[in-house]
Amino acid sequence: MIHNSHLTGMYRDSELGALRDQFPVLSEQVNGHRLVYLDSAATTQRPRAVIDALAKFYLHDNANPAKSLHTLARRSATLYEKARETVAKFVHARGPDEIVWTRGTTEAINLVASSWGGANLHPGDEIILTVSEHYSSLAPWQLAAQHANVRVRILDVEDDGRLRLDQLDALLSERTKLVAFPTYRTCWAWSTQYSDRPPTQYARPGNATLLRHGSPHTRAPPRYSPSASARPSRRRDT
Repeated sequence: MIHNSHLTGMYRDSELGALRDQFPVLSEQVNGHRLVYLDSAATTQRPRAVIDALAKFYLHDNANPAKSLHTLARRSATLYEKARETVAKFVHARGPDEIVWTRGTTEAINLVASSWGGANLHPGDEIILTVSEHYSSLAPWQLAAQHANVRVRILDVEDDGRLRLDQLDALLSERTKLVAFPTYRTCWAWSTQYSDRPPTQYARPGNATLLRHGSPHTRAPPRYSPSASARPSRRRDT
């Protein structure tokens, strides 16, 4: 979600009204007032364009995607590929092959923790999380650390929620295998970017893999492009 100060600085009142009108659910009345929705970090409301696209798919193209099967399967496969290309461009990925579909960020992080973590974490290794980590990221890495006998180290935040980057150098070591954190904090009633620096600059190149929990950031005003920033040797975005 985006805090009101971000929106009011970006759009005129008429533009905000037009933007709001794209979301049918926001016309609902709650306790005699027009709905104000503040839980986008958990579930994002769908605009009319997305609702219409889903309805069109189920009405005309619904099938398991496969290029070598029947007509509907081929249509579905084409739509899946185009969607990957669109998302890759939107999040500044290096190509559509970097886009992997999951049912949500929670499943994505669990998938990385169980697959990548199971293959790459070993006794004596360390992973770094933030003190304000969302449970969907905290729990999978805690479990992975327990299974692999790995130490979890915690990066603190300032009173305003920004990362204590001055502590990071002291936490990083040759034993660090993973640094994981969200681009935005979502544990309060608004989202705040952790730092003006690109997150790919938080972990120095080397053995550490950077996992960025970026789902809130994809809905927020872009402040940097991952493709234009310095990259660690390995990165996983969810």
